[in-house]
Amino acid sequence: MAFFIAIQFTYSQTADYKFGIGINFIKNEYNGDYGNGIFDFSKTMYAAGGLSFTYYLNPSFNIGVQGSYGTYGFYADPANNFTGKKLDM
Repeated sequence: MAFFIAIQFTYSQTADYKFGIGINFIKNEYNGDYGNGIFDFSKTMYAAGGLSFTYYLNPSFNIGVQGSYGTYGFYADPANNFTGKKLDM
């Protein structure tokens, strides 16, 4: 429902509207030595928030930067687990 409300206040990038700003919600997922948490919604959720900025160059290309910050980790059992903070750019 929130998506449908938010999309009514958006517009596409064109020669008239060159800048785009995005606010993102991210679910960090781990796949490694301790196990696989990708698309496993029974595991602890490690969330992050992010921002993106894009600029219209021409009808075929935009340029942008994106970053996020939040928690990251995995819990397999009391001996095999980790948590931490994560910054992506």
